[in-house]
Amino acid sequence: MRDSTLADIVASVSMSDKFAAHRVDHLFLLVGTNPLPNYVAARLLSREDCRFYLLASRGEAGTEGVAAQLKKRLIADGFQEDRFQTVGVED
Repeated sequence: MRDSTLADIVASVSMSDKFAAHRVDHLFLLVGTNPLPNYVAARLLSREDCRFYLLASRGEAGTEGVAAQLKKRLIADGFQEDRFQTVGVED
């Protein structure tokens, strides 16, 4: 068995990134009560310098709190805070 070179490792990583062709610079996320689908979409479809637009409903039963938690989690994952914009939508 031969030793893997850095070029072999890089080639295998880029071939295994099935979402590379689908990554975007601007990602609009419709925030509902379950943040998991948006988290997965953000992690799979965003480029490193992606801008996120979190569309959340306002009001007592709104999802602005869910959007805030999603933003907090993505920032903890390494995305820059200034790349997020939360847009409150009226019912």
